[in-house]
Amino acid sequence: MKTYEPNLGYFKKGDDLTAMIGQAKSLTEALAAHATMLEEDAKILRRLAGLAAEEPSLQVDADCHMINLSGPEERLEALVAEGVVQVFDLDEDDDEDTEEPPS
Repeated sequence: MKTYEPNLGYFKKGDDLTAMIGQAKSLTEALAAHATMLEEDAKILRRLAGLAAEEPSLQVDADCHMINLSGPEERLEALVAEGVVQVFDLDEDDDEDTEEPPS
């Protein structure tokens, strides 16, 4: 089973900014980098809004720290090629919770 997720750079606003402050040479550089990341994410969300307007079967399942997309696979695969979304191929037979106990 495939799952599609928007290729967004943010996770948690405070954690994200803290990481950028730790990597940047100055607070100014960190804030500018954070703003750039959010601007890029806004472009992705606008692209998805455009797709939603064109493709009424597009669905979004969002909860806490995840956003999953479903809809016509050919449209979602085109977004993968554009770098707008990531695809994860989840094999239902690879369930980590079903490991057999050691003998």
